[in-house]
Formats: sequence, structure tokens, C-alpha cells
Amino acid sequence: MGTLKKGRFVIGTHIFRPAPGARTEQKGYEQGILEDVEYVEKLKDKHMDTSTYVLNLDTLQFEKNRVDEFTVQICLSHLQKHFPNDYSQWMKKTSAEVQKKVNDEDKSN
Repeated sequence: MGTLKKGRFVIGTHIFRPAPGARTEQKGYEQGILEDVEYVEKLKDKHMDTSTYVLNLDTLQFEKNRVDEFTVQICLSHLQKHFPNDYSQWMKKTSAEVQKKVNDEDKSN
């Protein structure tokens, strides 16, 4: 229990909630998805239990991935698009080698 790994990780969690104004007493009510993304330097058991994906920024590999056809490049593009301020801060904390790899993959697409 406790800390599984040390490093730099981005943890994405998706929470399904009733949409605003949804009539939850009715069957098949509309749901919305809330996405929560956090950066941690110590990966813990709770992160593995509750997260949708865990991306290791040091190796650019998933520690966990519950999303079909969700590659590292798609994940990085999604994070850059939807969380631009956080993304730039996370990338500043990664090594130059990882940043070069991310930039090379961006240029190839």
C-alpha cells in the first residue's frame, strides 16, 4: 500500500454525472462527463484504482489505460488542446529528451 512509483505522471479521471437540468427520476436521463486531470510525482494505489488513464511523462508510456484506441500521441494532443496552461507546466518539468520525443512525434503527424 502507499506509493507505487516515483516519477512524473499525468492522471486522468472521468466522472459521469447527470447533465444540468436532467430529470434523474426518469429512465435514460442525460449524463455529462467531467474530466479531472492531475500531475503527481508519486503514483499511489488510489490513482490506479480510480483513474481512467495514467501517463508516465518520463517514459511516455501508459501505466494504466482504460480507453480503447487511446495512444500516447492522442493523449498528449488531447491534454494540449483541453488543458493548455497545465500542459505547458507539465512539459517544463520533464526532461529535454522527453520533450524532444514529443516534438518529433508532433512533427511526424
